[in-house]
Amino acid sequence: MLIPISLCALSVTIAAKGGLWNVGVEGQFYMGAVAATGVALAFPNLPSIILIPLMFIAGAVSGGIVCYICTIPKVKWGISEILTTILINSVVMQFVYYLVRFAWKDQTTAAAQTPEFVDAAKLGILIPGSRVHVGLIIALVIIIYVAYLMKSTVFGYELRAIGQNSQGAKYAGINIKKYIYLTMFISGCLAGIAGMLEVSGVVHRLQTSISNDYGFSGFVIAWVSQLSVPAIMAVSYTHLRAHETSLHLVCRLLLE
Repeated sequence: MLIPISLCALSVTIAAKGGLWNVGVEGQFYMGAVAATGVALAFPNLPSIILIPLMFIAGAVSGGIVCYICTIPKVKWGISEILTTILINSVVMQFVYYLVRFAWKDQTTAAAQTPEFVDAAKLGILIPGSRVHVGLIIALVIIIYVAYLMKSTVFGYELRAIGQNSQGAKYAGINIKKYIYLTMFISGCLAGIAGMLEVSGVVHRLQTSISNDYGFSGFVIAWVSQLSVPAIMAVSYTHLRAHETSLHLVCRLLLE
């Protein structure tokens, strides 16, 4: 859970740094999972060294495209990205329902799910006997890189400038529209990667329940972290520990 939640929180954070609200992380997460699943099912004979990167790219790009599409009405007609990103969640979920119940349904079971991935499409386990997979390393690398991108590059400086004062940034010669498109695309890519890592590292098939509200949890964690990229992983871990403790207490009350 730590991996998808932290990446979803990072997705919200990078959009918010530019003064944008990406409320469609859940839908972008599922779109990344859909694309990764499509690659895994279409090319089961490819070796892992080729298949996993293809799934990664497909998941990232598909999540980015969904978020990019939601940005067009804002740039063209001034329609709030809050509205479009919220609406896209329902559209993507209906698409997922169709895939797992009809187009890609596993015909060997009555459950609404796709066939299980071949071994080559599954991320390796880091700690034997646990669910901790290679995606943890990937998530850490992405978080470190995004932290560097935001603090030490021209892109990060100009993005923060837009988020703090868009009119001032415009007068300074920054292309606001370009940054809106680029920022939302990157934000969607991060959510799509989270979806890809979840289906490849944990679930190994597409289901309607692969996200335990990771997108919405990520939204909360991003703001609890005060949009601090380095703090996201720590806050995500704290959130999980609190969630586990709450579940433990509820179970004890029910049993007693």
